[in-house]
Amino acid sequence: PVSSPRPIPLRAQVNGERSQWLITSPRTETSSGFVPLFMGARGPSGFTLVELLFTVVIIGILGAVALPNLAPLRARQDLGQGVALVEDSFRRAQDRALSRGTVVHLVFDLENNRAWLCELPTGDCPEDQRLALPNLPTGVVLVDTDFIISEALDESGQPLLDDEVAFDYQGRVVDGGDVLKRVVVGHRDYPFVPYEIFVAGLTGTTWTLQRRPEPETP
Repeated sequence: PVSSPRPIPLRAQVNGERSQWLITSPRTETSSGFVPLFMGARGPSGFTLVELLFTVVIIGILGAVALPNLAPLRARQDLGQGVALVEDSFRRAQDRALSRGTVVHLVFDLENNRAWLCELPTGDCPEDQRLALPNLPTGVVLVDTDFIISEALDESGQPLLDDEVAFDYQGRVVDGGDVLKRVVVGHRDYPFVPYEIFVAGLTGTTWTLQRRPEPETP
């Protein structure tokens, strides 16, 4: 009959003589010799330096391939966030006009890519009297505005365009009538289809469309 394995400690040989017993790692006596306990067939668990370097190289290659593909996705998300901020700027101007019972101007500065609210009758507020609105995400730009001053005409009799819109105490667009006003939002670094945010002059209602610009006729 085969007896059950029994632990046998290791002995140390010092100066050719047997010294004290050293309990290092317990071993088991089997028919094939001494096999350390708590050790698999491949030895102790862990990674070698070569395996770690190989893993780092693979991660670097995957990152180099994936990052360029993720950038357009991030830019598209930023564009959507920018459109939402422009839509919210109309609501904030309208709500402020209703709550304060006065005319509130929403001014867009295309050159500096920003917008603010102004409560002066003329809409021409100095810097310290402007109510700044949140900045657009990086890369998102105000491409164009199409706000019509219905009572002002140019030399050819066409309505003048302006970069602001005003809401009265009833939330309606001042001098708007039924004329649509528009802001175009796009991305500076990617050729995404721009968004157009419209506001109805009579009710101040806004809605957003995404469409390609019409090709210019020769």
